[in-house]
Amino acid sequence: YLYLYGFRLNLDVGFLCNGLLSGLVSITACCDVSTPLTSMLIGLLAGLVVYPMASNGMRRLRLDDPVDAVPVHAASGLFGILAVGLCFPDCAALREKGLSEAQSMFCREEHHVGKQLLAQLLGGVVIIAWTFLIS
Repeated sequence: YLYLYGFRLNLDVGFLCNGLLSGLVSITACCDVSTPLTSMLIGLLAGLVVYPMASNGMRRLRLDDPVDAVPVHAASGLFGILAVGLCFPDCAALREKGLSEAQSMFCREEHHVGKQLLAQLLGGVVIIAWTFLIS
C-alpha cells in the first residue's frame, strides 16, 4: 500500500497482494530461527523493497510474467534465504521450550554470522543453478 500510494499513485490490488505474498515467501526460510520482530522486518522489506524492485526489473527487461510469479517467489525467496544468515534467535526462550536442530546450530558459541551467510549464499546459488538446469 505504501509503495503503491507513494510511487505509483494508484492502488493495484494484484500488486498489493503480490507484495503481501512476497513478505510471506521471504519469511518461510527463516521462521524457525528468527524472532517475531525480525520476521516482521524481513517480511516488510520483502514486500516494500524486494518485490517492487524485482517486478520493475522484470518489466524493464521486457520479460513476460503476467502474474509476477518470479518476483514473488524467486526474488523474495532468495532474499529470505539470505536473511537466514542474519537472524539471531532468542536462545534463552527457545531453550526452555526445547531447541530444534536448526535452532541449536544458531545458539552455539561457535556460530559465525559470516560463515552462515556464505552457506546461505551457496544454497541460493545451488537452487538457482538447479532451477536453470531442469527448466
